[in-house]
Amino acid sequence: MKRMTEGIVSLMESTRVNIGNLCSVVGLHDGAPVLVIATRSNFLRLIPISTRHVAQIRVSFDQNLFRQAARVVLSEIRQRELQMVHSTGFCPLKDCCIWEGYFALTTKENIDEILSWIKKQDGVLDAEVQYLAV
Repeated sequence: MKRMTEGIVSLMESTRVNIGNLCSVVGLHDGAPVLVIATRSNFLRLIPISTRHVAQIRVSFDQNLFRQAARVVLSEIRQRELQMVHSTGFCPLKDCCIWEGYFALTTKENIDEILSWIKKQDGVLDAEVQYLAV
């Protein structure tokens, strides 16, 4: 039968997880950079990436303006050809929606410039960036 996923059970050892033969499934090798994303719902996502530097942009949108504002922001990100590794959106509060995007980092200037632009958009309550690196 065809498979969509592979899984293993592993143990934590000094904050490390052995993912065994799953490395070959996704083409990972020792020393390859990976982005690890954790959620409060006890979910970990492990994403092979091409760089050791990633920028996480987090944007808080007014819930009533979320659809239009998010569309404008994501359109601008696409036009600037930033390499998005992962993104997620969620409306956890009564008055705002949160969107997060992770980007392979080429230069901080590109991220700082887009962050400044995002903060000026209608419907954006706040935006921040966090730089992640190995």
